[in-house]
Amino acid sequence: MKLIHIYKQTFAIPAVIISGFLLNGLILGSIKPQLNKESHAHGKLIAKHDWTNAALGADGSASLTKIVLDDGQIRQAGIKTQTAGPQDLKIILDLPGEIRLNEDLTSHITPPLPGLVKILSANLGELVKKDQLLVGIASTVIAEKSSMLVSAQKRLESARAAYAREKASKIIPEPDILYSQQAVRDAENAVHNAQQKLKVLGANPNLADDSKDYLNVYEIHAPFDGVIVDKHIGLGVAVKADDNILTISDLSSVWAEFSVPAKDLSNLRIGDQARIEAVDSGAKINGKLAYLGQLIGEKSQTAIARVQIENPQMAWRPGLKVDVEILADKTNTPVAVNNEAVTSINGVAIVFVRTTDGFIAQPVVTGRSDSNFIEINAGLNPGSAYAIDAEAVNNYEAIE
Repeated sequence: MKLIHIYKQTFAIPAVIISGFLLNGLILGSIKPQLNKESHAHGKLIAKHDWTNAALGADGSASLTKIVLDDGQIRQAGIKTQTAGPQDLKIILDLPGEIRLNEDLTSHITPPLPGLVKILSANLGELVKKDQLLVGIASTVIAEKSSMLVSAQKRLESARAAYAREKASKIIPEPDILYSQQAVRDAENAVHNAQQKLKVLGANPNLADDSKDYLNVYEIHAPFDGVIVDKHIGLGVAVKADDNILTISDLSSVWAEFSVPAKDLSNLRIGDQARIEAVDSGAKINGKLAYLGQLIGEKSQTAIARVQIENPQMAWRPGLKVDVEILADKTNTPVAVNNEAVTSINGVAIVFVRTTDGFIAQPVVTGRSDSNFIEINAGLNPGSAYAIDAEAVNNYEAIE
C-alpha cells in the first residue's frame, strides 16, 4: 500500500477552517456522547505520519494523507462506503435521575388539632383503602364540642317533650303551641350545627355510638387508596396541629426526577417520549415528560424535570437510581456521516474520503450527533463517498 502526501489539492480544506478547528476542537451540539475514537498507533500508517502536520501545511494550506488501495484490497479489508449528505439527527438526552413519589397522588397528613394519640392502626408500608381508620387523637377541643353537643341534644329532648304535652292539651292556646314547635326546630338546628363541627374535625357526631372514653377523640381516615410511606407517630404520643404524622402515596404512578442543563432546555417539550432504565437491575419502562421546571439553579445551572411512569405493580420504588433517556428533538443537518466514520488522531477529527485509487484522510469539523450519525460542519461536501468504518481503513496495513 502506498502512502502519498498531496498538497493544495482541489479538495483541500481552507486554512482558516482547519486552524479554527485545531484551536477549538470538536464542536458538540448534543448531549449524547459523540463517537470520537482516539487511535493508538496501531498499524504502520499512524506510526509513520505526523497527523497534526499532515492536517495543516507549513504554508497554511491543507496537507492530506492519501492511502492508495485498489478495489481488491478494499474488499479484502471489508471496507464499505457511504455518501455524505443531509440527515435528520435525533437529539437524545441521557441523564441520571431518581424515582420519587408522585406528589399529585401523595398526602402529607397533619392533625387538625393538638392532642394525644389514642388509636393507631396505621403501619409503615401498609396498603390502606380509602376511608380506612388510621389514627384516633384525644383532644380537649373535641371534648368541649362534644359537651356542647350533649347539651344541645338534652335541650332538644326537653323541647320535644314540651311540644308534645302542649299539643295534646285541650287548654293550651294555639300561639303557645306554635312557640313550642319553633323551640323544637331551634334545638334541632343547634344539634345539627354541633354535629357538623365535630364531623369537620373528624370526630364522630353520633355520640350514642361511642363509649364515654371516646367522646373527646377525633379520627383521621385514609383520603384515598395508597401505601403508608412515612410515619412519625406512636400510640400515646402527644402531637401538635402542624406535625406531619403520616404520608400516604398512591404508588401506581411515580415520577422519575432528573436535572436538565440550561443549554438543553430548549430541546425539551412536555409530552416528549422517554425511556427509564434502572441502574442496578437494568429494568426499563417508557414514560412521558410531565414537568419541566421554569427556574434554574444558581449554582447548578440546571432545571428540575420529571417523567411520569405508570407503576401498577409498584416495581419502581421511590429512591431507585435510574438513567433517563429522552428523544428531545429532531434537527436536519446538510452534511452528516456515520458515527463510525469519524476517528480522532492526535486531536484531529478525520474522515476517510473515497478516491479513484483509495482514500484520503480528510480533517473535518464535527457538530451535533445522535446514536447513528454525526454532523460535519466543515471539511466534507455533500455527495462525498466516505469509509463507513474509519478504523477498518486505519488498520488495513496492520492486517496485510
